[in-house]
Amino acid sequence: MNDIPTTFVQPQKLICDDKHKFSKFKFSKTFLMLNNFIDTLCVLAQGQDCYSVEQTEFTSKLDIILTKVLNIFESIPPVQRQSRYGNPSFLKFIEHLQTVSEELHKDVLLNHEEAWIEIKYYFMDMFGSYGRLDYGTGHELNFLCWFISFCRIGIAGSKEDLQSFVLNLFPKYMQIALKIQNIYTLEPAGSRGAWSVDDYNLLPFVIGSSQFSMSDISVKIIFDDSQIMKYREKNLYAFMVSNIIEVKSYSLEINSPFISEIHYKDGMNWAKIFKGMRRHYNEEVFGKWPVMQHFWFGNIFGIE
Repeated sequence: MNDIPTTFVQPQKLICDDKHKFSKFKFSKTFLMLNNFIDTLCVLAQGQDCYSVEQTEFTSKLDIILTKVLNIFESIPPVQRQSRYGNPSFLKFIEHLQTVSEELHKDVLLNHEEAWIEIKYYFMDMFGSYGRLDYGTGHELNFLCWFISFCRIGIAGSKEDLQSFVLNLFPKYMQIALKIQNIYTLEPAGSRGAWSVDDYNLLPFVIGSSQFSMSDISVKIIFDDSQIMKYREKNLYAFMVSNIIEVKSYSLEINSPFISEIHYKDGMNWAKIFKGMRRHYNEEVFGKWPVMQHFWFGNIFGIE
């Protein structure tokens, strides 16, 4: 992240209509940067509980933004409607967020206001799609890009910033994201249902398994509701499993056979689960054109 951009442009979805550029993306600096960033987060999360480190001065500012986003969400309750997916209140939430988004970043981007033309796209797209009323791993990726943007322009990026991001801000973002998904009943974007890790998210399973990867905690705890509730505030994997248990009606084996099959395998441990989840992330997110076609490219994240 040493090549700090000095100019900023209107981002574009460069691979939306060009699968050749999608192949090019997989050899780009952006692809390498995103992978390196995720790997760094996984290392910093190993053996650590959520909220176990102090906020840095910079992440405290982002925490304030997320708190204000949560307040906006809570001020716009869902309305009754007949459709299964996509409560109209989600549109009001995004519209409200759009009107205040630049003001929310005023303190964070002091003396770097020119970068907002790019950063705003990652911020506005990290809570779901206004046009499709859905949420998926691409929106989750935008949350990472939102933070990486601040590192790219040189106002964040210390080890302490990154560890606070993964252990403080990411869990808080996931709490907000799950509320939005569940209360506004957004449609899962590109989900394979029970035969995927989760209807909406994947990265918290990667980070969460990394958190557990150095422990001797049994991988079978996901089938024990009391154990999951014990760890849900400390570990992102447990937090996500607890959400599946709360939202869906049947046992985890029925609701999530993909995950259950992994955890029932002989000799399975958290280090192996992490390795598999990390590989699975690259295959299902960076390796899938339907996900990456919506990625915004500019000078912060280039296609070259």
